[in-house]
Amino acid sequence: MKKEFTLADRVFEEITASIRSGYMKKGSRFISVRKMREEYNIGFRTARQVTKRLKEAGYIKVEPKKAPVVTLPANTPDDIAILENKYIILSSFGAIRDILPCLLAFCMTNCNFEELNHARAMLKTSKRCLDPARWQLLHDVTHEILRAGGGRIMSDIYEELSNKGMVSYFFEQGNKEIDRFISLCSTKFVEIANIRGFNEKRKLLYSFLSELYNIISGMIDKLSLEHPDITPKKSKPEIRVYRTKPYKYINIIHDIIYRIGKGEFKKGDYLPHEAALSKYYNVSVSTLRRALADLRNMGYCDTYNVKGTVIRKRETGAKYDLKSIPDHNIRAYEYMKNLQLACLLVLPFAKNGALSMTKEQVEDMYITVKQSGNCLEAVVDYISEMSGDSLVRDIFIQVENAVRWNYYTYCIDIDISTRHIRLYCKRACDNALAGDMSAFAHELSSLYCYMLDTMQEYLSTRCEIKEISEIVTPHIAY
Repeated sequence: MKKEFTLADRVFEEITASIRSGYMKKGSRFISVRKMREEYNIGFRTARQVTKRLKEAGYIKVEPKKAPVVTLPANTPDDIAILENKYIILSSFGAIRDILPCLLAFCMTNCNFEELNHARAMLKTSKRCLDPARWQLLHDVTHEILRAGGGRIMSDIYEELSNKGMVSYFFEQGNKEIDRFISLCSTKFVEIANIRGFNEKRKLLYSFLSELYNIISGMIDKLSLEHPDITPKKSKPEIRVYRTKPYKYINIIHDIIYRIGKGEFKKGDYLPHEAALSKYYNVSVSTLRRALADLRNMGYCDTYNVKGTVIRKRETGAKYDLKSIPDHNIRAYEYMKNLQLACLLVLPFAKNGALSMTKEQVEDMYITVKQSGNCLEAVVDYISEMSGDSLVRDIFIQVENAVRWNYYTYCIDIDISTRHIRLYCKRACDNALAGDMSAFAHELSSLYCYMLDTMQEYLSTRCEIKEISEIVTPHIAY
């Protein structure tokens, strides 16, 4: 019988990857149990269990009356391990090259670079070459920019990719090309940070990271010649964008709103009775009732004794009782940050996917979108199918799944939402038919940005969630 992959296994795997990649430095103080619980949203017992396993595996050293210290076990990655994981490493660096330029360019625009702690250290070295032994500074500055300008989820994506790519192995090899790349990093980073335009920053960062990808590819090819008997494993890394799963009642809320938006549940329709719904979602009746209570407070339905729960039309100018939903503000803010991330990730996702399509496939996509009632989903699903096994696709699809449930209800009036989505998708497909894949990707990004603007206006003014007004729409940077 296959052993179940537990929460403790996942946290242990993520922390060990962070240590191997150099994100958690050897000799530094290991995070406390309390901080581990907050970062990974786990209980005290799970945190203690993970700490015990890390000690046994040799990743941390624990001494009496002293804080645990990060160490490295004897079996750190060697040449053979690198060659065996060749495809995983190249996929990870390829995703860094494609995704990071958009994220970094946006975050640099929306944070004060000179006020960041590690960035100040980089500014001091900008007039001279950065010592290759201090490559960790580049790693830390990237994390700092992503957290300051975009939030934790962007930083987590970069951490996952750098862990899978075994960044620390390559940066500590003493390779001349890598050392030259690191030495020029501080100067280039400061130059790019001082450029105003989003597109200019993105292009320079893409060129910069493409150079890194080519160097890593060359180093792996050289290792392959030295060890011709090693066969790489034909696999790709599994990237988890989100460290925690939403509660079951939140999944029910999302699914019912999604089905309302698709037209499966229309105004005046009664939902199936509670016993049938709880069986359908595989939850208890109390969990289902909590989801239905939130849906009532959000204006999606009304419940009547004996009759049941009926779908209602949401009033455009109405204010709903959102304060009675305890964590609504937090959920709304997280949704908006996910939508902001989708605005950025759709650029490399759509462009890379469209470039891999033939003219006949583009025409087929246009026909599919034209016939589909849910045209944005049709576009995303078609590109996803054509993209093959791409890490960029996997990351975008995870983010897109977190926002898809609200596609057709973001304007409150479902008909207005549908018309806007159809208009943007038609323009995007017209650009693809004309062979302009950059315009195709930017049109889809503009649609996500329009959704973000519309939701921001509703949540910040009518729902009075002040934090939402601080979220910046990426198209402002174009």
